[in-house]
Amino acid sequence: MELLVTITMTAVQAGVNLENSVPTAEEVFSTLTHLVTSGKLSRDQITEMARPLFLTRLMQGEFNPVEMDPYRYLEPEKSLHLRTIWRPQRSLYSQQIILNKDHRKPDIATTARTIVLENRGQFWPLKNNFSDSRKLFRRIAAVGPFATSVAELYEQNRPATAHDIEVPLSKDIFQQHTHDS
Repeated sequence: MELLVTITMTAVQAGVNLENSVPTAEEVFSTLTHLVTSGKLSRDQITEMARPLFLTRLMQGEFNPVEMDPYRYLEPEKSLHLRTIWRPQRSLYSQQIILNKDHRKPDIATTARTIVLENRGQFWPLKNNFSDSRKLFRRIAAVGPFATSVAELYEQNRPATAHDIEVPLSKDIFQQHTHDS
């Protein structure tokens, strides 16, 4: 437990945001309650960590009423059922039009080139301080559950997953970027 507390405090001090994680897994974010009750972490700090997550969910329309969902008209036959399920199952339309390989290729390429990292204290670009300070690092490590698995991205909120196209960064984005370079 003490190791998780240390890791959590280090992550908070580094500016890590909260994420949708599996509530039963013991990991860094599972110690937040303990840190708040022990006074090591304030509720305001938790709110600041959660703000980007919930702003993103808000901007994606996750909290909007069904009537405001602009995508409901893509599948009129399912619009009546949207009130009973969080997200519709993948339909033939979404498989053939939205999720086809021709549409996914530019998405993957764009994603590989648009990862945004905050520059605190002139940290970026990374420089190899061990030899020549002008030589940039050629690799960046992606650490955490989303780097190797997409299962936690949706927590338990999504009834229909797309395992054939939803792949972790380590499997697709980095390989795509490596092949393009």
